[in-house]
Amino acid sequence: MARSDRADYSLIGDFLYWLGYDRLEDRFSFMPHPVIFYGLLVVLTALVGVQGSRVLMGYQLVYLTNPSALINPSLSLVAPFVIVYLHRRYRQVLDHIDVESRTSNPEAFDDLAPKWIQLGLYSLFILNAVYQFVINQGIEKVLQTGGVSELFGVLVLLPLGHGVLISEFLATYAGILLFFPRKIRKTDFRINFLDPEGLGGLRPVGELMKSAYYFLMLGLIASAVALYGPSILTGVSSSQYGI
Repeated sequence: MARSDRADYSLIGDFLYWLGYDRLEDRFSFMPHPVIFYGLLVVLTALVGVQGSRVLMGYQLVYLTNPSALINPSLSLVAPFVIVYLHRRYRQVLDHIDVESRTSNPEAFDDLAPKWIQLGLYSLFILNAVYQFVINQGIEKVLQTGGVSELFGVLVLLPLGHGVLISEFLATYAGILLFFPRKIRKTDFRINFLDPEGLGGLRPVGELMKSAYYFLMLGLIASAVALYGPSILTGVSSSQYGI
């Protein structure tokens, strides 16, 4: 797949290509999509780097005391595949509804969501991490919980790892549910009034929107279990962050 097809919707993809990821793709045919590569890197850092160093420093493995914390790396592992899948589905939908011949401005559909959405979400995760773990709880409490590795996890890996992947998914969801229909309405996109299904030839658009909604609901349910699971089962909140 051409570089423009692989990274044009992802800030993290753009960043990895800027670092030279395209050279790895040229050299190794098995290299995954840059978003998937980043997700694998985040999960590996969380499971091996952060949790491994916690154990070496004498702290207990988070997942032994809070099994629901495994949901966080699991979501970061699955989310990149969902992001890539939805964007590929989006391209297929554009071909299926024949955007090229139904509007005089097909370029308006090139980007699913504007990059400022992703950048804004990135910023929110960073600000939230700083507020929660520096201002609200304090660095000293984080260090007591899991040492330097825990501090790295909550101030670096959480916002710039898990947070980036969640941001990419939310931007994709917003693009499908909000920006895609808006583009159809704002451009001179011609509705097929002869569609026998009475859907204007836009059934693939609706199917894509349903898929994005289902993925969002599954993610929200998993996040709720990770967040509230320990307190529901034990009656107290876990003091470990499960990065």
